[in-house]
Amino acid sequence: MVVEGWGRGTTSKAGEMAAKCSVLLLLLLGCVAGGIADKEFVNKYAFTVMMESCFEGEAYGMWYAKSEKVRQACYLQPADPDIVNTAVDNVITSYKPDGSVKTPLYPRQLVDTVVKYSKYQLSNFTCQMHGLGYLKDDLSLDYQYIADELMNFTIPEDLKADLQMLGGYCRDITSCYNPNFFGKMTEKEVNIKRAVFYVRCDKEVRSMACMKKDIKSHLAEFDTSSMPEKDPNVLAAKLLHAFINVEGNDELKLY
Repeated sequence: MVVEGWGRGTTSKAGEMAAKCSVLLLLLLGCVAGGIADKEFVNKYAFTVMMESCFEGEAYGMWYAKSEKVRQACYLQPADPDIVNTAVDNVITSYKPDGSVKTPLYPRQLVDTVVKYSKYQLSNFTCQMHGLGYLKDDLSLDYQYIADELMNFTIPEDLKADLQMLGGYCRDITSCYNPNFFGKMTEKEVNIKRAVFYVRCDKEVRSMACMKKDIKSHLAEFDTSSMPEKDPNVLAAKLLHAFINVEGNDELKLY
């Protein structure tokens, strides 16, 4: 099931406000219905507001409404037995005691409950990815569909170009990602693991693209006279990487 209609429509102020109100209302209702903890709600809210501002117009609101319809439809469907019972035993990495511990800290009932819940979550994840058109029948990512969808986005062209480039980056590293590090997997299990990896990458690069866009729109606030680059795109990218490295300097340490 692929929901039609995302990326089209007017960009009037009234329509823009309606889309923004709709996505925030859907987010709030979804969080309340799911009993999401305060911190998770705040993080989801902040990310949604950032995407709304970055994408401009109705684009993100329409995509969010589309994905929310798919999410709700998937929750009403029974879990995929192929995933819950057989297909993804290796997708969820679990610790197996070697018998040296006489009294396990985590009892079997708790471990079984956590693993079963995780499998249901994976079943729901693949259902939503199918509903959005991002997965093929064998659960491999449909990169062409994802790229074509981006081309239909009604968003600023410079942002679209960055998202296309970064989307290619996620595609390349996902294709090279070898989940068999955790043990021998079936092709379907590998595809699920790669889909999860891709979505994680996609969220990160979308944030990066939006931060670069914001810096570019405020370049006048930075004295870049000592920097040899004059292209606003290059300047914004270099400033973004510089600030990320300063704030996340632990990542530059070897130990």
